[in-house]
Amino acid sequence: MFEFEYAVTEEDYILFNQHYLMYTPMGRKSKKSICVLTPLISVLLVLCFAVAGVDPKLLIAEAAVLTAGSVIWVLNINRISRRITMRTVNKMKKKGRLPYSEKGKLVFSEEEICDKTDISEHKIRYSAVERVVSTKNALYFFHNVQQATLLPVRCIGDEKTKKAFMAFVQEKIKPVEMAEQ
Repeated sequence: MFEFEYAVTEEDYILFNQHYLMYTPMGRKSKKSICVLTPLISVLLVLCFAVAGVDPKLLIAEAAVLTAGSVIWVLNINRISRRITMRTVNKMKKKGRLPYSEKGKLVFSEEEICDKTDISEHKIRYSAVERVVSTKNALYFFHNVQQATLLPVRCIGDEKTKKAFMAFVQEKIKPVEMAEQ
């Protein structure tokens, strides 16, 4: 059995969201959709103005601006999504509600993972964990497509404890790939 007191920071939450967008099937699908829809909407706008009979010079200028905007959007999607996440967290902070529990205790027993916070207790059996991802900053235990338990690496302790814990996790969650990203 392993117990870890944790403190999730704003940066941990943002890194999880970035990881989700870049590496999970749903995140990649969302990112791809945005990258396809942005230029497509730009083309449709140009066609609408062309059909409406807009001056050709204005149409060319509009096409250039929309093309540049689409290229900038597609090339900077990761930075843009980080800013959007930061704004969302800041808005929620002002309202006094965060999308994550700041402090808690994760208990890895023989049968399940228990996440205890001041306001809730969430238990999940190891058989329900779909995937475990190990990054340099955190371990993510994905329960489903959009939900994961986050354990910051800094909360695990020394290297000996980390190795013992990783062996424990691999023993409990055998059919799950341990992806290092």
